[in-house]
Amino acid sequence: MATFGDTNEYTAAQVVVSRWTVAGGGTKYEHIIGEYASPTFNGTADSITAFVKDLSGAEGGEEATCALYNSDSTLLAVTDEQIVESVTATAITFNFSKPKPQLTAGSYYYIVIYGDAPNVYPGKGIAYVGIGKGAAGGAGYKTQLSVNNYSTFPDPATFSDVANYDVSIYCTYTPSAEEEPINTDSSGKIALRIASLLDEDVYTVSKTAISTIHYSDTDSTGKIYARTIA
Repeated sequence: MATFGDTNEYTAAQVVVSRWTVAGGGTKYEHIIGEYASPTFNGTADSITAFVKDLSGAEGGEEATCALYNSDSTLLAVTDEQIVESVTATAITFNFSKPKPQLTAGSYYYIVIYGDAPNVYPGKGIAYVGIGKGAAGGAGYKTQLSVNNYSTFPDPATFSDVANYDVSIYCTYTPSAEEEPINTDSSGKIALRIASLLDEDVYTVSKTAISTIHYSDTDSTGKIYARTIA
């Protein structure tokens, strides 16, 4: 698995995703807010995670859904719906169903969340779904304001920049098999594991570089690890 977007869990402040303008009603706003980022590998998007909270305290929480948009603001895919009901900022994962969207390494995508506000003002607060906001000085987040038709993502959307603040939202994806990241140890060397080896020995492995590996350590099952030493 790999991720792209902003994985920081901001807790100090929130950007309001859905709200009423004043206590007692006013105007309802349901916004689409997120980050603009690119994956390192080609792959398949599995889910979107957002660090969100219920800002209203309204009974039952409020609905939210996430989506991916292409760089030209056309809709790529929509996740399932989740209920935002915790008054403490919490990481909530929204999953894509099959067929899951395909991602291209280096291409940019809008990773966004769309929040609901109740159709009838419930008398508890004016803000409903909020997403964690970083401190001033970030790259800025993307938004389409005042959509007011929750559950129907516009296609295409019209995103604008909000400077200085990043928001807590990212996409988790599975890199294509040929691009699966190689596991490395703490020194950055490729970590190899041998299922069974009768004798301790020294081998030289050559591909793009030559490494000497020394089979010495065993785990709790008796299997031997291959450790690079040069």
